[in-house]
Amino acid sequence: MAVETLLVVFASVIAVSLAFQAFFFWRLKDSTENLMDRLHGISDELESDSRELIDQLRGVVASLEHLRHISEGVESTAGEINRMFGARVRDIDQLVSRLVEVGSMQAEKVDAVISDTMGKFEETTAVVQQDIVRPVVEISSIVKGLKTGLEYLFSKKKIGSEESYPEDELFI
Repeated sequence: MAVETLLVVFASVIAVSLAFQAFFFWRLKDSTENLMDRLHGISDELESDSRELIDQLRGVVASLEHLRHISEGVESTAGEINRMFGARVRDIDQLVSRLVEVGSMQAEKVDAVISDTMGKFEETTAVVQQDIVRPVVEISSIVKGLKTGLEYLFSKKKIGSEESYPEDELFI
């Protein structure tokens, strides 16, 4: 009875911990997806802003031909900014991908630990069953047999010769 209760308690603890882990991984996935959506939105907005800026700069260059050499420097700087921004967006994408990869690896590790724990728990249960419960049952049976034998031995009335056969009954 105690072993069954212990098994139920351990199974409940494991189920609750799995539920908490699943909830936190679900929340982590949602947070990561929200972050990626926001980053993509920001990068799209920044990319469109930078393109709009480049287009405006080209218009200014055409209208102000005498400042062409200045506008060429500005355009190259804007292109460099655009490349730097693109590199940063790629870096952010790599970071998010790495975070997702690390999260997946951690989930696999947690799964492996839980599987290993369950295996060890089952092995321990088998060892307890074999090395503790069976010998205790056998010892209990031996003690019960000794107790019954002693009770029988000490509770039995001794039959005396006078009580068993009176003299009158011997002669028919």
